[in-house]
Amino acid sequence: MISPGFLFTFEGIDGCGKSTQLALLREYLSSQGVPCESFREPGGNIVSESIRDLLLHSDHPITPTAEVFLFSAARAQLIEQDIKPRLEQGITILMDRFFDSTTAYQGYGHGVMDADTLQKLHPFATGGLLPHRTYIFDLSVVEARSRTQQQEKDRIEQQSEAYFERVAEGYRQIASTASRYMILDASRPIGELHDAIRGDVTSWIHPAQGE
Repeated sequence: MISPGFLFTFEGIDGCGKSTQLALLREYLSSQGVPCESFREPGGNIVSESIRDLLLHSDHPITPTAEVFLFSAARAQLIEQDIKPRLEQGITILMDRFFDSTTAYQGYGHGVMDADTLQKLHPFATGGLLPHRTYIFDLSVVEARSRTQQQEKDRIEQQSEAYFERVAEGYRQIASTASRYMILDASRPIGELHDAIRGDVTSWIHPAQGE
């Protein structure tokens, strides 16, 4: 019988370095012979990518409440079509954002719903799926924005500095709510962060391989 794969999610404000760390981890796991795939949110398949384009590049106003449900719809499609089948095949999944992003960006950033209400909503989109570990990259908004100042901004990235301060604080609050969260100082060197994540992931995967 095939053991289910692991689900690791990467979270933080734009510019925190999470995507870089996800790519490094995927490269490492692949080099160790661990079946591994990565996905981004929103996106990952035709339906979810179409919703992503609407959310991030629409010229028409989208209300914060509508954002919550559009992100959730993209997530539901991705999980049912792609994530759950792969986990059942024993493939480890690395996610660039998951439902914690909705809590941080729409919940804390826009104040659409309180965190408790969002935590009741998320299971409808995820089918109750929870990550084994969520890495939250904590970085000051000033430094994050300096890292991305030369990049073209999508609709959400164009929000104000005050908005991102609320999002960053939201992530800090989220990180204190469950043991699955591992908060990382994203100002540390890339190699140090990778070593910390790699060590943590190994502590999950290797014991399972030995069962």
